[in-house]
Amino acid sequence: MEVHAASGRPRLIVVRRDGDPSAAIALEISGADGFELALLGAALGARLEAAAFTGVEITTGDRLARVRALVPQLGGPVSKQLDAALQTPIGKDDPVMPALRRAVEAYAARPVLDPALARAMRCLDRPTRVAGFKPPDDLAAAAER
Repeated sequence: MEVHAASGRPRLIVVRRDGDPSAAIALEISGADGFELALLGAALGARLEAAAFTGVEITTGDRLARVRALVPQLGGPVSKQLDAALQTPIGKDDPVMPALRRAVEAYAARPVLDPALARAMRCLDRPTRVAGFKPPDDLAAAAER
């Protein structure tokens, strides 16, 4: 395993997988609430699929979102596609909007966080939602936060 750290950039960890001919990437996003993580995971996953990454898997919880995908080959082009997926602003007509709508529906279907069970739910990383959740009127603006 190699860990690369550049000033002002997230850490990059490269894991060599002996015997597996497929290159893959995995990203973890944290530091946001469960709803924001659901939107970020959905947007990133949709953009990676649009960039022809295969096997895209998105897992979101209350503390982090994970996005995994197979890539044809690691290198500069993959880095540029990842940068574009992460940095391109989301507009009202963005192709990721259907994925964001599905993420909002999935978030709204999560069980409501019960304060009595909050510690256990965090420990198990079971996704919940806040009581009284209402989908934002402007989904693109919510995803940009």
